[in-house]
Amino acid sequence: MQNFHPNLIRLLVFDLDSLTVNFDQEKWDNFRQFLLMLDDRDFETLLISGSIEASEWESFAKLSVLQSTAENAFQNNPALSAKDVFWFSEQPELQKKISRTSQNFAGSDGCTTQNGGLQYQHLHDMLQIFHPSRISAADLSANLFKLKQHSQQEPLMLGIGGPDECGHSFFVGELTDALEDQELLVSIIDLSQVLGTEFQKKSVSTDKSSSSL
Repeated sequence: MQNFHPNLIRLLVFDLDSLTVNFDQEKWDNFRQFLLMLDDRDFETLLISGSIEASEWESFAKLSVLQSTAENAFQNNPALSAKDVFWFSEQPELQKKISRTSQNFAGSDGCTTQNGGLQYQHLHDMLQIFHPSRISAADLSANLFKLKQHSQQEPLMLGIGGPDECGHSFFVGELTDALEDQELLVSIIDLSQVLGTEFQKKSVSTDKSSSSL
């Protein structure tokens, strides 16, 4: 998934028959909250299941349902293999088929990574990628724009960090796009690479000093 970026994704597809096998009422409620957060980010959502009622999901603005098996839906709808579509499924065979096209899929099964997708422990973990912050990039960029107006001649520096798995790199991408949309000049410096270089230099010099003694 080297070319994957959430900004390029338009449609999120959920294979409900494989994702909700052991769902009780609490898990269904949590799943609906999960979809509400994605709905807030303006993603289109498609729920696929052999037995699903559209009336149960009418409260969602950009959600559609399809009564079918996920594999049949994938085979019979070429649009579902487009580069701007992301799948959630636990079916290894379906994952393999998706991997031959866009490779945009996720699941919790151990085979997911082997098939070329993103593996998560809990479905809500994917919010780190598709909803990295309750403060949207648009809202934050608007606040930064206001701050910049108070010091137009001085650069405004903003540091965003965290472990690789927290999804901050995706948020930085969204924030950069939002700032550029406001015609602000943005420059990104990856300090981890800079600090890594300095650390390596110090290590080399230390090794040389030790060997000379």
